This record gives sequence, C-alpha cells and structure tokens, in this order.
Amino acid sequence: MRFSINLEDDLYAVAKSVAQAEDCSLNEAVNRLLRQRVETAIARRKDTGLPVSAGRRPITVAEVDKLLAETP
Repeated sequence: MRFSINLEDDLYAVAKSVAQAEDCSLNEAVNRLLRQRVETAIARRKDTGLPVSAGRRPITVAEVDKLLAETP
C-alpha cells in the first residue's frame, strides 16, 4: 500500500539512521520499526491469550510469595 506521511524531524533521523545501518531503503526501515512496535505491543501468550510483559527478567515464585507476604 502506498501513501504519504509526515514524520517529525527526530523520527525521520532515526528511520534514516536505521536504513543506513541496516543497508536498506527508508521505506523498509520504517516498515521494520513499525512492525517491531506492533509485535511488541500485542505480545500475548498462545495458551491463555493474556498479554505478556517485555520485562527484563522472569519473576520467580519466591518473589511473588515475598510480595504477597508483605501485602497488608
């Protein structure tokens, strides 16, 4: 699909930088960046359909138990 958009200067600079770094067109860079964002935003578990956080590390059962014990 083809259409025109106006990017803010900082976003254009990021897309252009990605295009140069990945040796691809500006169009491909914008598509990749958008696709990454969409896939990250809607990440869900396949078995439950619940959203999945893109946290830094998994939370252990011990950490959950500790937090539950601290809750009044």
